[in-house]
Amino acid sequence: MGLTLARLIAKDATKRLDVVEVMFNPAELSIDQSVAYAMTGWACAHQQAFAMHGVHVIFLAATLAGTIAAGGLWRTTSASKTRNETLARRHFLAGLATASGTLSALVIAAMWIPNWLLSPCFA
Repeated sequence: MGLTLARLIAKDATKRLDVVEVMFNPAELSIDQSVAYAMTGWACAHQQAFAMHGVHVIFLAATLAGTIAAGGLWRTTSASKTRNETLARRHFLAGLATASGTLSALVIAAMWIPNWLLSPCFA
């Protein structure tokens, strides 16, 4: 009974994973930008550019972890996508989560590049 219950919980969690990732990855992107901008004054006052790098590392790692999880779900559902409409819908959402996560990770990395080149006190 315990093993069956654990399987049902795991199956239910994977159903919600793709929907959460589709909504969470763009939100992570905007939160990363907001936190980085908020940290700029502190980093300039204390001359700590590494704090700015830490913000982007944390959000990039979280975005990549979610993208990898969504990609795994997308690959898992690809074999059975033609059999069931629900599985086809889950496959589509997992693919959308993988694509939005990849785009979000690229944008976070692109926003991180100026921190490598410029001082927080620039301008």
